[in-house]
Amino acid sequence: EMVSSGIYRFINENSAKGFGVGSASMSSGATISQWSYLGGTHQQFRIRQNSDSTVSFQAVHSGLYVDLNKANTADN
Repeated sequence: EMVSSGIYRFINENSAKGFGVGSASMSSGATISQWSYLGGTHQQFRIRQNSDSTVSFQAVHSGLYVDLNKANTADN
């Protein structure tokens, strides 16, 4: 859901909680968790289109990108 021009929040439909960077960390390797959406920039993301047609999520507060742990692509 867009919260302002080009900035989105992600809310889990089952829990109604927001996706965000744990403790508003500014460091690489921070955890991504869900909790009540409070509108902080650590709970807001830019969606970036990559040249290979994939997308990346960039945290507004830090400018860092969300990445899968060890590039895990398993469905589990």
